[in-house]
Amino acid sequence: MTTSTGQREKWEHFFALLIEYKKKTGHCDVPQNCSVNSVRLGKWVNHQRHHYRRNKLPDDRVKRLQEIYFHWVSPRLTRIVSVSDDEVHPNINPKGVDSRRNKVTPPKKASSEKAVLLNS
Repeated sequence: MTTSTGQREKWEHFFALLIEYKKKTGHCDVPQNCSVNSVRLGKWVNHQRHHYRRNKLPDDRVKRLQEIYFHWVSPRLTRIVSVSDDEVHPNINPKGVDSRRNKVTPPKKASSEKAVLLNS
């Protein structure tokens, strides 16, 4: 995937802001509504995750974000997935997380037999 010089410079600017944000907060989990120096950094972070999930983020950018311990799953979703072993969140299957891409799959529907047993 090729990018123009202007796009590359814009990405570098946002990346520098992300590094600045990390230095101040200790993490890269920027809330989506967060702005830094009147720049919507949270929205940019969300776009990076979106492009990553769709394999549209160039490898060099993936590598640079991974080097600063960027989380590919939003912190809000991570909190939902991070439940104890004896709990199961009704909308997320914790075992459905793909560790390569941090994709979350919905839980499998219970078969009718299991549903009957559970309702008994």
